[in-house]
Amino acid sequence: MTVNNELDINTLNWVKSEIDDTMEQARTSLESYIEDQQDESKILFCINYLHQVYGTLQMVELYGASLLAEELELLAKAIHSDKVKNKDESFEVLIRGSIQLPDYLEKLQAGQKDTPIVLLPLFNDMRAARNEALLSETALFNPDLSVNTPEIKTKPRKDGELSKHIAELAKEKRHQFHIGLLGWFNKKNEKKSLGLISNVLEDLRGVAEEQNTSQMLWVADGLIDSLKNKGVDASVAVKSLIGKVDRTIKKIIDGGEVTLAMEPPTDLVKNLLYYVAGSSTTGAKTKEVKELFKLADVMPDTKTLEKARADLNAPNVALMDTVSGVLKEDLQQVKDSLD
Repeated sequence: MTVNNELDINTLNWVKSEIDDTMEQARTSLESYIEDQQDESKILFCINYLHQVYGTLQMVELYGASLLAEELELLAKAIHSDKVKNKDESFEVLIRGSIQLPDYLEKLQAGQKDTPIVLLPLFNDMRAARNEALLSETALFNPDLSVNTPEIKTKPRKDGELSKHIAELAKEKRHQFHIGLLGWFNKKNEKKSLGLISNVLEDLRGVAEEQNTSQMLWVADGLIDSLKNKGVDASVAVKSLIGKVDRTIKKIIDGGEVTLAMEPPTDLVKNLLYYVAGSSTTGAKTKEVKELFKLADVMPDTKTLEKARADLNAPNVALMDTVSGVLKEDLQQVKDSLD
């Protein structure tokens, strides 16, 4: 399942009330089990209700919400199998998660994007409770890679260069790529060195015939643009990624584009996009990549992310209605006393 931020509100409205009812049943079953842990049927009921919600959310392709339902079900199963570190903490996290799932759907109804990274702290609380490895932001960064990259504007080349097969051209240009890498790694005229790398990526993309190849080269060039404009730090991880681009070019030299058609460099492209998404530059290439892959929807900026998490922890509509009802009753009692 890929992130689909073009959310069909009508579909969500159609399933929301059903999910709310099922989650209420799940919480009731869980609370009954907490009070009487000898009655295993209650936690089994809870697991079954959570599984129903997970299936429904998968059906309507709500990526972040379905991940949350899956984590809730896995934690409930771990509690039932006595595979949690601390049962009381696990109960608290499970109840909190079961409350926040309907709240998250409520935010989607109000226009918020389905962004799983918003839920990362909650995911990791649940994973920690069942002794699982914690997730990183990159694990929840899931852009739609099915989009086609734009056609390249062909640059003037030497006679015969355009007719070269990409493997042949890659073999010829890889040395230039290495010179650029070396200069960048050693911080010797970094902008010029990154420019050499960019030129190689553009040249290879100009003769690429497979979409997988063209996409990888174009996204890598977007990251190089971010590095040239100081929008991304030249961290160890970023340098490692550019090194992987070089090794992918070597694959093309050894086996042609068919190697990328058989084994698309999906993880490499995804990780390249992750750093482009976080880039602060307004460089043309970076901007084009961000817009085509709609990276602002998949990876919101820090302020937007913090606000979304704060909103998720704020009182929901049901709670506000309850508080409002209580206040109205109190006011009526005061009015009656005064009368």
